[in-house]
Amino acid sequence: MDLTNPSGDSTIPHVVNQMETSLDGRINWGDYNFPPCIRMVHFSLGELQGGLRSFVARVYLTYLLLISILLINCNYFFLIMVVLSTIIQVAKYSSAINIFYTFLSNL
Repeated sequence: MDLTNPSGDSTIPHVVNQMETSLDGRINWGDYNFPPCIRMVHFSLGELQGGLRSFVARVYLTYLLLISILLINCNYFFLIMVVLSTIIQVAKYSSAINIFYTFLSNL
């Protein structure tokens, strides 16, 4: 399927060129730089103006906060899994009374 505009060009470069001319060429839409290492879209706070810049900055900070919380939660999940697997391995080779005394000594 070939998406073309009336002049025969492909649609995406036509739209990009139209956006660049409508914003006086200040935003380089062809520079795909976000998210890091994947580079799917263009994102730069420095190219935005006034109130839009502060709004996008707040949204971006919220995004970073959510990603940070996700990574912290994943680390805790893996830590819990390691502790549980250690407890299971110790319980497998110890008698029940030793495990019970260990539990009581930690209270």
